[in-house]
Amino acid sequence: MKKLFFLMIGIVVLFGVNIKKLENPCNKGNAASCGTVGELFYAYKNYKKAAELFKKGCDLGNDLSCYGLGLLYAHGKGVKQDYKRAAELYKKACENGYINGCINIGLLYVYGKGVSKNYYKAYEYWQKAAKKGDSDAQHNLDILCSDHPWVCK
Repeated sequence: MKKLFFLMIGIVVLFGVNIKKLENPCNKGNAASCGTVGELFYAYKNYKKAAELFKKGCDLGNDLSCYGLGLLYAHGKGVKQDYKRAAELYKKACENGYINGCINIGLLYVYGKGVSKNYYKAYEYWQKAAKKGDSDAQHNLDILCSDHPWVCK
């Protein structure tokens, strides 16, 4: 997916492709396209358009789109900041297998942003990501278990 993203950025830069035209597959219901083109608009700091595309992709079931929209809500870019909405979107992305969604929902549980502070939930989500080999999740688990050992028993 990242290779496709960088390929698309290269095409846009080298050939001056109108990125609005890249929206056509998304508008025709291609969920993955919504996420990829949303990333382009995000890279170009057009957060409002990125949010629109990510929402469309998320509604179609694309995990990258749900995660991207969650980032926008968490940081208040292109949408009003809303940690509760970000948490919902990260959970959805995680449930669909997007590891970064698991990591970010875990962070929200640790800090109590948009959800009640809950180290056990953070552990659960980070464990899910770590089992898939994610080193960031494992690092977070190591810190959590060091600081709050009762959570990890």
